[in-house]
Amino acid sequence: MKKLYFILFLLFSSSLFAQYTSTGLGRWRLGLNVGGTWQTANINSKLLDVGYGATLEYAVHETHHSFFGFSLRGRWLGGQTRGFNKLREYGEISNDNINGNLDSNFNYSNLPVHLNNRTRYNEFSLEAMLKWNKLYQNHGIVFYLYAGAGFTHYKVETNQLDEFGLMYDYSSIPEGNSNTIGELTSMLDNTYETELVNPDYKSLVFTPSLGIGFGFRVTRGFDIVWEHKTSLPQTDLFEGQTRETGDPSFVKDIYHYSSIGFIFNVVGYEDHTAYTPPVEPSEPITPIKPTPPPTPTKPMKPTIILTSPTVETFNNPNCEVKIEAKIEYVKSQNDIEFYHNGNKVPSYKYFFTPNTFKSTIQLKKGNNTFKII
Repeated sequence: MKKLYFILFLLFSSSLFAQYTSTGLGRWRLGLNVGGTWQTANINSKLLDVGYGATLEYAVHETHHSFFGFSLRGRWLGGQTRGFNKLREYGEISNDNINGNLDSNFNYSNLPVHLNNRTRYNEFSLEAMLKWNKLYQNHGIVFYLYAGAGFTHYKVETNQLDEFGLMYDYSSIPEGNSNTIGELTSMLDNTYETELVNPDYKSLVFTPSLGIGFGFRVTRGFDIVWEHKTSLPQTDLFEGQTRETGDPSFVKDIYHYSSIGFIFNVVGYEDHTAYTPPVEPSEPITPIKPTPPPTPTKPMKPTIILTSPTVETFNNPNCEVKIEAKIEYVKSQNDIEFYHNGNKVPSYKYFFTPNTFKSTIQLKKGNNTFKII
């Protein structure tokens, strides 16, 4: 049998009516992330590789009362992308190292060839973040959009010589079907021994980017987020092969990064935006008859009225109970603490919008006590 007891405590102290509320928001945040990275380019068979990085965020505008927050964030991202063409290349090859321009004996330009690449990169960028701050403060949900710009240093290599230094014979590889990539990876020795050589190859390029993030607050000062970032390096040689058709001013190569990030507050600050100067009572004096000073108005004390549940005993196994209360003269969820069997319940497990408090809790077997402060 499960019993449910509610003990409603109202604690009053001088800190409850202090001139400001100390929020301890994180002015600086350090993020560490790891995930998958891939390319969208002329060599277009996507393979998932590992990327990793770090961010350092500065909260430019962030209070308990603002709907949006704005931050600036520096990022380092490292990783690699790889690709294999299912279709054979019969046209011009952009890499002078394999098209015979540098060595007539190393020439795929007159032979059918499946192009491939491995591009290793490091990106350094600055990002502007628009954050749904109210959602985070009230419910612990992280959601933001961002746009950034910076530079990517990259190196393109290809695997076109076998372990004996000889060119591959691609005539046995089926072209453009589901077995093509598997047979290519079985035949190639995975050395990527040949670097891209091209007059237009610049290893450092300007890179704008866009992204989105979503996650939740684990505890105060620590968040976990999923994030997707799309980077647009301003080059058409990111994977070593230029486009043959279309507008040459349109850069097609893109790389993507989907990651899990761990965000830590490293330097905090106090939010004084709720400061209200005290009003000193005045004592009007007349030359004829002094009047007594007005009686200072006492602050309204918070009150808690339980509205649900209306019973104390629950017999169902694995039962959850929906707790609802009416709380007056409290403005913010941050002024409320909720306890179950003496343990503090995380703030994202209960919700408060003036004047309604709601929470759904899994009951323990036996007596359950709850406390709202």
